Amino acid sequence: MGRNQLRHSPRRTQYGRQGTAKKPALKAVANETPPSPYKDDLVRIFLDDERPCPPGWTLTRSLGQFIRAVTECPPEKLGGLALDWDLGYGQPNGHDAVEFVIEHLTANPEAFEFDGIFCHSACREEAVKMAKALNAALEQHENLSWIAVMLELPGSQ
Repeated sequence: MGRNQLRHSPRRTQYGRQGTAKKPALKAVANETPPSPYKDDLVRIFLDDERPCPPGWTLTRSLGQFIRAVTECPPEKLGGLALDWDLGYGQPNGHDAVEFVIEHLTANPEAFEFDGIFCHSACREEAVKMAKALNAALEQHENLSWIAVMLELPGSQ
C-alpha cells in the first residue's frame, strides 16, 4: 500500500473505531418562546390538546387546566379565549368548555372586557356548533353582546 493511500477498515465509522470513539456533543437549543405580538398585559387562554400555542397565549391542554386558568385570572386581565372541540378520546370536549365559559361570563358580565372567543377544530361542524351556542348566550346579555365569536385559530386572521 502506497504512502498516500488510506486503508479501509470495515469497523471504522465516521465517529472513529466502532464503540470506542464518542459522538460529537449535541448543541443545546434554547427553548425560547416567541415574543408576544400583543402590547398589553392581558392573558389570552388557548385550549387545545395537540396544537402548538400561538405567541402571546397561555396553553391549556385539558378542560380542567382551562377552567383553572380562567378562574384564576382576574376578569379585567382576560384578553381572549380560544377553544378546541376535540380534546382527546374519553375527555370532555369543547362543548363542555363553552358551557363553562357561558356560566363564567354571565355570572359577572360587567367585569369582562376582552375582544373575542375563537372556536376551532379539525371538525368544523363542531366548531360552528360551539360558536352558535356562544353567540346565542352572549346576545342575551347586553353587557356581553359585543364579544366577537370567531371560527378560526388565533393569529390566522
